[in-house]
Amino acid sequence: MSIYSDSTLEAPTSEETRVSGRSLAKSLYDQNLIILLTGELGAGKTTFAQGFAEGLGLTDRVQSPTYALENQYERLTHIDLYRLSSEQAKQFLDHSSDVHGIKLIEWAERIDRTVIGPHIHVHIDDRRDKRIIHCDFLDHPVPDEHEIDAWIRDVRLPAHIERHIRQVTAVSDRLVAQLQKRFPTLLRRQALHAAARSHDLLRFVDFKTYHPDGDFNPSDDDVRRWTELKIRYGTPHEEAAKTFLTEHGYSVIGDIVSTHSGIDLTGTKTPITTEQKLLTYADKRVLFDQIVSLDERYADFIKRYGKGEENEQHRKWLSMMKNIEREFFPDGSPDVTS
Repeated sequence: MSIYSDSTLEAPTSEETRVSGRSLAKSLYDQNLIILLTGELGAGKTTFAQGFAEGLGLTDRVQSPTYALENQYERLTHIDLYRLSSEQAKQFLDHSSDVHGIKLIEWAERIDRTVIGPHIHVHIDDRRDKRIIHCDFLDHPVPDEHEIDAWIRDVRLPAHIERHIRQVTAVSDRLVAQLQKRFPTLLRRQALHAAARSHDLLRFVDFKTYHPDGDFNPSDDDVRRWTELKIRYGTPHEEAAKTFLTEHGYSVIGDIVSTHSGIDLTGTKTPITTEQKLLTYADKRVLFDQIVSLDERYADFIKRYGKGEENEQHRKWLSMMKNIEREFFPDGSPDVTS
């Protein structure tokens, strides 16, 4: 069964509202999408829109298009329906449907959201003592726990990989909680959780051998199933999982999972979105099923993949991980044990 991501946070000041808008721009997976913005007059919708535009990298300052109805920028069309009736708003949007890129629509209360199709809905509730921003990511579905559990059983995931997945999921959940306490960050919580739970779903396609090793003692049925999946989805396991998840209707979860190695030896797998970065970082804070520091994980990385010798690509890998850590946790490495 599919669910959708949502995010709720407090943004008491205009600057925090702007920051939350910037954060939304880092959680997008489409070049063409609709974002609906609702809230009372003076709630901070235009301030949020300005932050969102900044997050997209736009240099032009976004102004409220109340009287012009629509302002167009590079990659963004900003629409304000305040002065229109519901019928006028519908007609206006019908005529602007051929505009490509991101549409950010203020006063979306004027339209029937049920006929919009996939979209993101941001509601700003400006109360006397605080401002609450709630975001529903209704553009991409997320697999629920039962569906992921069924996948794990179907692929016959090795127990030690499942233990690693559980620990990475716990770490990523804690990172989200800590991040949102520090900064008003909108992100796809449920999507990140699902990606963490499925990031190593097909890890076995990269196994060099299926021979017994310690507590790893696969059955003939295990090996047969893994061989089938390796033939079908190929390698490496990140791309295999992306293909699997996309095939099951969860392309965004596949996108998040696809970059969790951090960087491959060609330097092409770079995490960009907030969810991609947090999953990558969470994965690098877990060695097997134990929480470790980045330096400890790096030492193991060199031992296993560099045969004890580090090179420039390895150093880039560590630098990227530490840059992600500083981006989200500038005061130092977060405690992800609880």
